[in-house]
Amino acid sequence: MAIPIQPECVKNCCMASQLPRPLLRYDDNYGSFCPDGGLPPHVYAHFSTQSSALCSPRCLRTTLTALFLDKDVQNASALPIAAVWQPLYDTTGGNESVPVEVDVSEGGLLRCNRCGAHFNPFFTFEGRTFRCNLCGLIQFCHKNFAQTRQIDIKHAGICDFLLESRNFQTTYLLYIDITEKSLEVGLPCDFFTSLDLTIDQIPYPDSTYIAISAYSSRFFYYKPAHLPCELISCDIDPPYAPDSITALRFHIGTQRKELKSLLTWLKGRQDWEPCSDLLTVGTVVEAALDLAPLEGLRVIIVAANCGKVGKFSPKITIDRAELLREELSNSPLSSLIDSANKSRICIDFFSCSQGNAQSLPSIYPLCAGTGGDLHRFCPYTAHREDFHYTLFHTLTRPQVYDVSLKVRCSEGLEVEEYLGNIPSKCGFEVHLPICQSDFTLTVVLKHTRKLVVGRYYVQAAALFTTLQGKRILRVCNGVFSATADDMAVYKGADCEAIATVMAKKQVKGVGFGPALLTHWRKWLISLLIHYRNVLPLARDSNSLLLPEGLETLPVLTLGAMRQKAFDVNADVDSIVASLAKICSFSVLQAFLRFYPRIYRVDNLLAQSQAPGTQTRSRKTALPVLVPASITSLSTTEAYLFDNGEKLVLYIGREVPLPYLHSTFGVNTWSDIVNLPENCSPANERLSAVIAELHRRNPGPFQALRVALDSTHAHLKAWLVEDPGSSAAGYWDFLRLVQTCVAGSSLA
Repeated sequence: MAIPIQPECVKNCCMASQLPRPLLRYDDNYGSFCPDGGLPPHVYAHFSTQSSALCSPRCLRTTLTALFLDKDVQNASALPIAAVWQPLYDTTGGNESVPVEVDVSEGGLLRCNRCGAHFNPFFTFEGRTFRCNLCGLIQFCHKNFAQTRQIDIKHAGICDFLLESRNFQTTYLLYIDITEKSLEVGLPCDFFTSLDLTIDQIPYPDSTYIAISAYSSRFFYYKPAHLPCELISCDIDPPYAPDSITALRFHIGTQRKELKSLLTWLKGRQDWEPCSDLLTVGTVVEAALDLAPLEGLRVIIVAANCGKVGKFSPKITIDRAELLREELSNSPLSSLIDSANKSRICIDFFSCSQGNAQSLPSIYPLCAGTGGDLHRFCPYTAHREDFHYTLFHTLTRPQVYDVSLKVRCSEGLEVEEYLGNIPSKCGFEVHLPICQSDFTLTVVLKHTRKLVVGRYYVQAAALFTTLQGKRILRVCNGVFSATADDMAVYKGADCEAIATVMAKKQVKGVGFGPALLTHWRKWLISLLIHYRNVLPLARDSNSLLLPEGLETLPVLTLGAMRQKAFDVNADVDSIVASLAKICSFSVLQAFLRFYPRIYRVDNLLAQSQAPGTQTRSRKTALPVLVPASITSLSTTEAYLFDNGEKLVLYIGREVPLPYLHSTFGVNTWSDIVNLPENCSPANERLSAVIAELHRRNPGPFQALRVALDSTHAHLKAWLVEDPGSSAAGYWDFLRLVQTCVAGSSLA
């Protein structure tokens, strides 16, 4: 695709409207997709996956389907070789081929003696020998493999090997801040209320326990009893628990009534002792470690302040964003990571401040290093619903325990690094105490030598224990094709996956501040320079040439640069909370975040595709999309903003009165508070669209907000095509990139 970029076109609205943007709705059914090494459907598309020897792209999505043969050419192209892997992606929705299950608890699992590759559909057999598809070694099958070999795994893109079964239990240990600041914003009451609403939805109640502790400058523990039984511990150096975790936890299956009674008492409690001092996160983690380590223990810390009492006191502020990298690498809590992993404890932190610093750069490495999550709700009073839905999601999503993750690939390729919310020093294998269903691991590969034309395999293996006590090895298979056709590499590139991987690489890259954005922009320029050089014919130097399939890469890159993680003017807590999210993104989450989808919803009854109704393939039709720019919004229209985390309904000040009355049941613009339920066609259509976006959302439930002003903070941050504090506008960004590309070509 060639885009004319000329000075006289800068203010040409017609030209600007033709810039490439991801504005396809993807609301009809793509159909059935068979993973065969080709480019998969768009990440937002409706499609079902057929059984195949290769893994579903929803579980393992690669940035490229084809590779350059030469290592230097691949590096010069700036195209990353990577795979975004969700090892526990939910396959029960009906659109996925379920993993093939093989019981090898008695016969043993066949694997390569040289590279360690696991039995998969690409092993080739001849008599009693087999050839490994990764390293090519021919070797003998072990004598107990005969029974396993009878199982048809030629369509096992994902295969679950059952190694053993045993009894297993999991425990959630929740700490809630009850200092004066926390009580002022109602955090304890909200926490206990949310927990009360969530208990009935927790899966596998017969295998799940919950323990609760309130804390300020000391700890308050609660034992299962018919009446609330509170135990107070003032010992903090070292922390001392008045009883073991087994005596302090509630069994969801048999002690639900006692737990609900306790929560009812706690959320109505008014006699909390006033206290402004709060224990440090490190002291709380030490207390959790002291509570007799349990396999499958997840610690959730909810706080409105930065604790200063006790050991591991973190730094409160950092002078410059450039110093953030050093702080992340030298967190005072780093020494607790090994202890938590040895005790198989996972740590989540919920930051619920009103804007006061909580030193998240010191806390985040502890969460990431144990497989936990970092969430920030700031200011808390404006994000109560988000807090509830995130806590609900954390306690109800499936998770597995004692996890080991490793990726292997064919000779000629090797793993360069892993990216995600993982320990900073994980080597070639990632070990986590707990892993949740939405966990994402990105693996970056590289050439080790010149390739030959043919297939090169990647195998992602996850070893874990389920809550049912099954020890399972899940093997996922992917493939690249090495080719001498340079254009085939570009045609097989996945734009959204590349944008996702490059954003994660920046988080782990050269540092924060202007140097990072410059380095990132140079990567995009290098990619486009190489593409121009491999084209068979020379083109006009005034045109920006974008590879087929990568037309939206510049705007997705710009949207990624606009995230808080890369904003030089943002406070460090906002930066760290944002980079924690980016590290955890799947390709779908990154796509929605980097270019939020803005639907026009004031004329749903007039749009030709009939938004809110069923398509021929029985999918809900979506409204027309508009570009993410203030110039595309009108005060006479209404829009629905979706970035995968929040939904915002923006109502222009001059929207016609009939629309306000039929959709919201009000007669004036200022009376709009939320979206009521009524039986008007416009309201039903809009409600159906919102329900469809909720269904497609890959994360916690999105609370709908109504905005009556285009300067609303959410809206300004989501208009990624407009100039921002950390990045230029879309048109200026393209001009800058084109100037550098054209200058290099002329040189």
